[in-house]
Amino acid sequence: MEFIDYKSFLESLKPLGLTVASEGDTVRFSLTEKYAPGLEPRAIVFGEADVAVDPPNARVIAKEKDKLPELLDSVIHKEHLTDVAICPLREWGPIVDLVAFDLATDEHWNDIDAEAALHLRTRNPLVLDSPDLRLVEKIAASVLAGGEPGAHDFAVIALASPIMMTFEQRGRLTVWCGNPAMADVVARLA
Repeated sequence: MEFIDYKSFLESLKPLGLTVASEGDTVRFSLTEKYAPGLEPRAIVFGEADVAVDPPNARVIAKEKDKLPELLDSVIHKEHLTDVAICPLREWGPIVDLVAFDLATDEHWNDIDAEAALHLRTRNPLVLDSPDLRLVEKIAASVLAGGEPGAHDFAVIALASPIMMTFEQRGRLTVWCGNPAMADVVARLA
């Protein structure tokens, strides 16, 4: 586990189709074919539809809010993701403060807790590899249980595959897939 520079991270993932748009102090990640020829991005929204922020032509699948952390973990395993980055949509501070109690006994989290304090005012992604991927579900469960909409939202971005997920505390999980076949597999997980 390690934090990496936000700007370098964005630049390195352009070939996989990752794009970012700013909305005030919040960012939104998506996939686009602009920098990745041959990509056919599809978005699936688990939870309630929101026409103000849903990507055009997104497939919306109703899903109970309390099932979203488990679904996030299922997508990671079904797509065989071994390296992902967690990136807050605002800053790390509120997320780290929220999960500190829930993860206080987790030795993997304790290994990076001190370093996390250095990144509280940044969006620097936290890169997780296979042994640490279970932290994603734990962080999502903490955010869902005690977070505030917007302040605790985050993205989970695959480092080697065109797949990106946005977890919103209000009870939405948006999954961007690089092609229709991948989107069909992810949609069936619900």
